[in-house]
Amino acid sequence: MTGGELDQKVLYIGGFGRSGSTLVERILGQLPGFCSAGEIVFLWQRGLIDGQLCGCGVPVPECEFWSRVGKTAFGGWDQIDAHEMLAPIYSWFTEGFDTADIRDAKALLGELG
Repeated sequence: MTGGELDQKVLYIGGFGRSGSTLVERILGQLPGFCSAGEIVFLWQRGLIDGQLCGCGVPVPECEFWSRVGKTAFGGWDQIDAHEMLAPIYSWFTEGFDTADIRDAKALLGELG
């Protein structure tokens, strides 16, 4: 590290739904020296594109904490395109949606109208 930079350690907690990972994250977030960032997977879509509120009650792009994150990581949220950042991720989910079962279910829903 160069002079003036802080030595930061990152703990990533991942889990399946209802596995307790959110509880662990919230407990650790209450301890001095820990910063709980929540479900970071939703930062791009819900936070930056949809402008949902941060836990502090301010829209994510205007939140003091997330503004500093954006400035440090990218020079500011206005320097990147959140849609472009999500494009590779969303492209992963195209496979498997055009199966015979899905087409049959869509047809049936169309008939039931």
